[in-house]
Amino acid sequence: MIAKLGIGVVGLGRAFSLTAPALVADPRVRLTAGADARPEMREKFKREFGLQAYADIDALLGSPGIDVVYIATPHAAHAAQAIAAAQRGKHVLVEKPMALSAQQCAAMIEAARKSGVVLMVGPSHSFDPPILRARKLIQSFGKVRMISALNFTDFAVRRRRDAADTALHNQAPHQVEIVRLLAGSRVASVKASASAGAYTCTLGFESGVSAALTYSGYGRFRSDELMGGTGELGKPGVAHPHFGVFIVSCEKADLRPMPTGVMIYGDGEPRLDALPAPDVPRREVIDELYAAIVEKKPPLHSGEWAAATMDVCFAMQRSASEQREILL
Repeated sequence: MIAKLGIGVVGLGRAFSLTAPALVADPRVRLTAGADARPEMREKFKREFGLQAYADIDALLGSPGIDVVYIATPHAAHAAQAIAAAQRGKHVLVEKPMALSAQQCAAMIEAARKSGVVLMVGPSHSFDPPILRARKLIQSFGKVRMISALNFTDFAVRRRRDAADTALHNQAPHQVEIVRLLAGSRVASVKASASAGAYTCTLGFESGVSAALTYSGYGRFRSDELMGGTGELGKPGVAHPHFGVFIVSCEKADLRPMPTGVMIYGDGEPRLDALPAPDVPRREVIDELYAAIVEKKPPLHSGEWAAATMDVCFAMQRSASEQREILL
């Protein structure tokens, strides 16, 4: 029999609702309990899953059968809750953004290290299978020269949860992680301009790769139109999730991840390197979490990886504020 990881969830709102199908469907994990400060969310969790729901993380951590704490609360709570869970010997999966300062990120990493537990950050769109496939395909088409990223959504016109929920905190980690994965190098320089719901940015990598990032959350034009009409969350059985357009310019071809695979624009006719349709959303998160805990395989989306992503996001914020290039 496979080991089955017990998962307790802190924060029972939208982020949890998007990951819940994977937690319920995957035989390698089981939901054990939830926690949320809102009574109505606790009652909803009890009705839907038939499990105990607590008012805070301290009560959750005292409940039986929890191997992993999944933190899906507002951003400002991530650091304290992740540290509390790690100190109680629980593995931690925390939603992006990892935290709201480099100091908080470092404290989370140190707490996990001291307790010998796994700290993973996600889900993010860098888990999307078309992105991971593009990363593998790059090996066949020579060095990456340039990456272009473009996404238009309705983020800024949705009802936000807290003042820290800006595009640079909430949305930029998706784009930054993806271009970091595809570039395969460390970010060396950042030049950005930004508002609460949008940004543009140029990243320079140590390898010489440059990446141009554009994001708008003001919701009139939607990038779904450029992705075959597929929404950001994809559609089980049909298409994978996406975070807008990415074009990776390699020495021998341009690669474009799509909801159904990766388009390859080489010397011949463009072709699709197709992927099987997804079954359960965000299964890739469970794949990586399970491998890290049970198989002792270092996770790609580790605390260190996520902290490096947030360093870039913080630099974007500083660059926009000071109107200058930031060197990392």
